[in-house]
Amino acid sequence: MVSYLVLARKWRPRLFSDLIGQGHVARTLENAIRQERVAHAYLFSGPRGVGKTSTARILAAALNCDKGPTPEPCGTCESCVDVAAGRSLDVIEIDGASNRGIDEIRDLRESVRYMVSAGRKKVYIIDEVHMLTTEAFNALLKTLEEPPAHVLFIFATTRASKVPATILSRTIRFDFRRIRTKDIVGRLAAVAKGEGFEAEEKALHLVARAADGGMRDALSLLEQVRAFGGDRLTGEDVEEALGVVDEDLLFRISTAARKSDIAAAMEVTNTLIERGGDPGDFVLSLEEHFRNLLVAGVAEDVPSLIDAPEEAIARYIEEAASFDSNDLIRILSLLGAGARDLRNSPRPRLVLEMLLLRLVRMESTVDIRKLLDRLERQGGVKKNSSFERNTAAARTAAAPAAGNPSTTSGPGTPTASAPSVDVEAISGRWSEFLTHMTQANSMVASLLHGSVARGAGENRVEIVFPKGHTFQMEQVKDGANRTALEGAMKNFFAAAPRLKMVAGRHAVDGEGRRREELKKDPRINRILSMLDGEIVG
Repeated sequence: MVSYLVLARKWRPRLFSDLIGQGHVARTLENAIRQERVAHAYLFSGPRGVGKTSTARILAAALNCDKGPTPEPCGTCESCVDVAAGRSLDVIEIDGASNRGIDEIRDLRESVRYMVSAGRKKVYIIDEVHMLTTEAFNALLKTLEEPPAHVLFIFATTRASKVPATILSRTIRFDFRRIRTKDIVGRLAAVAKGEGFEAEEKALHLVARAADGGMRDALSLLEQVRAFGGDRLTGEDVEEALGVVDEDLLFRISTAARKSDIAAAMEVTNTLIERGGDPGDFVLSLEEHFRNLLVAGVAEDVPSLIDAPEEAIARYIEEAASFDSNDLIRILSLLGAGARDLRNSPRPRLVLEMLLLRLVRMESTVDIRKLLDRLERQGGVKKNSSFERNTAAARTAAAPAAGNPSTTSGPGTPTASAPSVDVEAISGRWSEFLTHMTQANSMVASLLHGSVARGAGENRVEIVFPKGHTFQMEQVKDGANRTALEGAMKNFFAAAPRLKMVAGRHAVDGEGRRREELKKDPRINRILSMLDGEIVG
């Protein structure tokens, strides 16, 4: 009876061209072989299952092939067959985790003296080399620095940071990368075809994502789901076999958030729990889901930024059109906090339900003026407050275009029949004006930094400078600076008040008074209550 060979071993790379996602490593080693510049020691670092040991075996086969040294070992000669089968006397693989002591390294130092049995190079592959003890590393230093000409060391590790600097300095280091999901999907499709079974694109994507960048893990998972689903794998098979979160559940949550549908969110939670799903994993999947919606709504090259089948990407683009990017950012922040709460809670279902309720009840981001208009339509709000007059002024005085304040014209430019100056509107919009002034005349804006404006009678405005800013006040009082200020105010506020420069307490005091005035407005109080907010400036 022929023993069964698992997919991860059966489909192990045999050539540099078979390596998936490690083109930078393959190209460098191929060129080194062609140019006869192969070093005496290499360090392969990277996550598990991305091809470190496979690359070491390919390099050993390339150096010892009967047709070599060659970047393309034949795979049929006795040396290549022995290396692939793991029985070559010239390729010694050592597990660093179980052979980590100084005695084992002393034995290794003795063995390197012996010549090769059949090939050209004696290759020592030490896996998880970071597990060696400090004494073992020290014992290896001299041999590693000046090994015999027929010896090649290849170290593989998932934690290069734990390898001593003295070892690193004696090796050529290659950093292996996590393999992209789409590259794993392509390899899995080839394996499925070679093994004679069918697999939906969605199924392969789910397997690839679950593998988290590792090809070996992907092949192992593919074998697992094939045993579950038979000769035709569907996305549903993979979700059930691996416990992957159902994509439809994620879209049901985003739809519930868009429609503020609390009942739908509760139904999703119940479905998840009935299927044996983990609330923590579900929240992590939700984070990725809403991240994909954000990308689909703002990015130009969406397919390159989302790991999903084409059908799912199209669905993300369609769904993202119904969301404001600011809302998605707030949702992601909420989910991040919820994930932390779940890790420490003895009642994860309750935490998940409360999290989803907050998510679907979250108010959408709205423009403040639209919110005020909505409050007005609801009735019961007086319109004769100072804030109402400030808001009216903000709506009728359009912000000026960038340019010279003395020559720029626009909707806010006053005419000969302009009404009297609304000094309270100027006071309320002073910080906004200073922002505009920074673009119009940065020097005058810097002199006005920290100032506030306040009414001083009909058509009169006092500009109050902070205590200790006498020099700045004097610079604005007369001359070109005052002319520039008056022109900018005339353009921005559609008014030309008489100005007076005065020294006073720190401008923060003026802002504090303004904040207290705003708090007295009933509409502002309603807004603060609805948004659970506060006035910050």
